[in-house]
Amino acid sequence: MSVLWLPIGPPASGKSTLASQMVNADKLASDGVVSPDYYRRVLTGDIGDMGENALVFDLCLKIMHARLDHQLDVWLDATNTNPGFRSDMIATASLPGVVVVGIRMTTPVEECRLRNELRDRTVPKGPMEGLIRQYQNVDWSNTGVDLLVDDRDVLGLDYSEVMTSVFEGAK
Repeated sequence: MSVLWLPIGPPASGKSTLASQMVNADKLASDGVVSPDYYRRVLTGDIGDMGENALVFDLCLKIMHARLDHQLDVWLDATNTNPGFRSDMIATASLPGVVVVGIRMTTPVEECRLRNELRDRTVPKGPMEGLIRQYQNVDWSNTGVDLLVDDRDVLGLDYSEVMTSVFEGAK
């Protein structure tokens, strides 16, 4: 059994930080963090270069699917605010024994804006506001995930209880 961790939140909401905390708490292998930013840097030398996004997300999708197929957990370190993209990721994870855990990032959007401005690498204002709007329009009652939790509760989750509750609930 494996988990696709799907954090849902705007830039600077703490998704990468939470992934690092999961790794440091031995709840996730470091190579289980699949980050479009990383592959942008690998392919173009610049994580802000969106020119190869189709290839970047194709790579992320293939890596995610292969890891899940080998019963290895994945943290998809992206905003995951776009419902079509999120549906594609969930469909890719439709493998026997895979649980999709959605993580609602609860950092207030004003804090995200401030954090973004303080970063070395900022998301430009237009795209940032678009991603915030997508986040504000997420239908939390219909995300398509097996389990939805708030970011502050992730580190306290008992992995075996999550798997048991999701699979028993499916019966």
